[in-house]
Amino acid sequence: MFDNNIRDGQGTFNWANRNRYTGGWRQGEQDGYGTKVWATGDRYEGQWRHNVMSGPGNYSFANGNRFKGNFRDDQIHGEGTYYFANGDRYIGTWINGLREGPGVYYDAGGNTEAMTFRTGKRLN
Repeated sequence: MFDNNIRDGQGTFNWANRNRYTGGWRQGEQDGYGTKVWATGDRYEGQWRHNVMSGPGNYSFANGNRFKGNFRDDQIHGEGTYYFANGDRYIGTWINGLREGPGVYYDAGGNTEAMTFRTGKRLN
């Protein structure tokens, strides 16, 4: 896991604040496929690039919500599905962490609603 005292390859690192990462390392950075669990209870499993979530992944929030889709620069970015703890879900596109463009909201009871967003604000 270490190459010249720099994390490289596969391994686990535990921070003093109780965050933990298990997965790929490249030149001391989280890189490749890995899982990070934060002390808050949040968890991300997916692709990393230069210490940030980047590419396809699954993010589970401590409150029971979760997102499956694409990430860029540690933010939800691109196509994906956001699952709410109450059973509802939203399928659509995000740009820099904000919903963007058309999407569909499905509630736990089976109802659907088409929605359109611009920079995170609902237009309809």
